[in-house]
Amino acid sequence: MWSLRGLFNLLIPNECPLCKKLFTGNAPLCNHCIDKLKPVDLSTHCPVCGFRLYYKGQRCMSCIITPPQLDRLYFYTEYTGAAKNLIQTMKFRSLKSLSLFLGSLMAGIDFPPVDAVVPIPLSKERLIQRGFNQSYYMAKVISSTKGLPLEHLLLRKLNTPAQSGLNKKDRQKNIRGAFQVDRFRGISSIVPGRILLVDDVYTTGATLNEAAMTLKTAGTKTVFALVFARTPFDQN
Repeated sequence: MWSLRGLFNLLIPNECPLCKKLFTGNAPLCNHCIDKLKPVDLSTHCPVCGFRLYYKGQRCMSCIITPPQLDRLYFYTEYTGAAKNLIQTMKFRSLKSLSLFLGSLMAGIDFPPVDAVVPIPLSKERLIQRGFNQSYYMAKVISSTKGLPLEHLLLRKLNTPAQSGLNKKDRQKNIRGAFQVDRFRGISSIVPGRILLVDDVYTTGATLNEAAMTLKTAGTKTVFALVFARTPFDQN
């Protein structure tokens, strides 16, 4: 049964937040821009950090020499073009509907069984500034689609400066000690053994690896990550 809002969206044109053209439908952007969001073949990327490889089924040399805290990274597309524009539009224009849409695309990615889906948290200051946590709404769609528990297991105890514009070394230093496990979340004092972390972008992996280390220190055994986009190169 059609809702009034659904009928309204089909009859009254909306402006696409990316190309600014008018379109009708229930999606938050036009079909032309949706078609630009091309999913990647994860078999051609390092399974641990997502770095693009020449040969399938191998780890990159960096992950072999210095294994990260993350056990595996999954992502939908590369952080270029329409995908980059979409994420920046979502953040800086506070468009919650876009985070739900991205979550629906991410939910189509297969990943191993996990005990809980955990969004990367924002600091209270950043949450007030932006008005919403995009990672939470992505994780909410993924957990609902996959039938998995959604847990607010991590707290952001430090309001660190934005990671954008920093190199890999400075990003790691900037995010160090930023998270803690919420032991009083009202579910259990024992952390789940296998966790899927959810965030919007993977650049150098500093944020996700710091979160994974925090969880593993608290007792988690395996930490996967699922993001919408990964930068197509490492920023050193």
